[in-house]
Amino acid sequence: MARKVKLEKAAKILDVAFAPCIDAVYRLKRKDVIISPSVRLKCMTCGAYKRKKTCPPFAPSLAEIKRTLRKMSHFYMIVARNNGTKAWWLGEDPQRDITLAPKKERELKGVNMGMQLYCTRLAKSIQRKFKKLVIAFGPGPCHRCRDCIGTKKCVEPPPIPCMEGWGMDVYGMLDRLKIPYETPVMTELVAVSLIAFYKEEK
Repeated sequence: MARKVKLEKAAKILDVAFAPCIDAVYRLKRKDVIISPSVRLKCMTCGAYKRKKTCPPFAPSLAEIKRTLRKMSHFYMIVARNNGTKAWWLGEDPQRDITLAPKKERELKGVNMGMQLYCTRLAKSIQRKFKKLVIAFGPGPCHRCRDCIGTKKCVEPPPIPCMEGWGMDVYGMLDRLKIPYETPVMTELVAVSLIAFYKEEK
């Protein structure tokens, strides 16, 4: 059964420092990761469709995804939450906050891109540290390059696939854990990353 992990403990396990926008971390089992064909259909309306190698139609098939997930022992779901008062990065630069404009959902997507990029960078950092022991998923498509179709290799490996691109029903997972969120976003943004750990070889 999924369980909540204290942020301090999760940061130690994943060997990272969380920015203030990270609200909670949950340890999941394979059955807690919901795969749905309908999620992949929504990708067809996304601007990254057919432009990113980690997104459909280039992402693995649902059958391949399910086979891959069976190789996993457990997962950590990282939930970021921001109502415009929390910084979304750490570092020497001044911390920048999200400014939310009520009832301007299209504008919010652009303003909040920063937090989605932070979550993707966080997943990439964990992927690099654990190397072949994990697969890290971000809250949206990779934005490192405008298009990666036709390029020979990723300019900033490892590539971080989108959860929805792999057919993961993020809203369904949030609902099952009774984690509140808004859609469309009006006053608060919730972004989710997932770290999947392979089973240890015997």
